[in-house]
Amino acid sequence: MSRQIGKMYEDIVIADNLPPLRRRQKYRTIMMQLMQNNAELSEVTEKVNNLIKVTEDIYYARGYASVLRKLRSNQWSESVSHKIEVIRDNYSMLSEEVRTQHSNYLEWIVIALISLEVIMAVVERLL
Repeated sequence: MSRQIGKMYEDIVIADNLPPLRRRQKYRTIMMQLMQNNAELSEVTEKVNNLIKVTEDIYYARGYASVLRKLRSNQWSESVSHKIEVIRDNYSMLSEEVRTQHSNYLEWIVIALISLEVIMAVVERLL
């Protein structure tokens, strides 16, 4: 997973050097990968947590607790939670960037249309 996060950062750097329309497309591709990674991590975490259920039997409960300590499940769980948080933060950042670029694009279209309308009004007045 750390390798995928490193690749994600590389993809973002590559996308930053692309023209605006291709950049937005690349960001969307990265966002789809992030959603997929988030879903996969959540699924794996859920499966692991379901495998290590605490039982009502005191003997088994002690055994489970001992195994959990040996496997350092708390550290693993915190690590996975941190990675999920990183994925969500990066998704939010990219989503906001795509929204900003889209807004800027629409603003330029509005400016062009207003300019065209002004030019048409001036030309009409002159004729």
